[in-house]
Amino acid sequence: MAQLKAKAGFTIQQIERKMAETQSQLDAKVKKMEEQMKHAGETRKAKLQKRIHTIKEEYKLRTAKLKQASKLVHEALAAEVEAEEHAGVEV
Repeated sequence: MAQLKAKAGFTIQQIERKMAETQSQLDAKVKKMEEQMKHAGETRKAKLQKRIHTIKEEYKLRTAKLKQASKLVHEALAAEVEAEEHAGVEV
């Protein structure tokens, strides 16, 4: 059981790290495009705004999937703990 908890903890840490990394990448991309917008013409600004919107939507989808993965790991671990408790195995 301890091994399972350690594996779940490691997996959750990886998910959290990936979410932070994704946020950093988003921030960097948006900042770069906002800088480009300062010196761009109207057509280019519109394209950059559209791209920023797309990137933010992709980020939302990616983080939603990562949060779901984290939730599933928590649920699987809780189910395993509960099953062992019902079986009389000491946790």
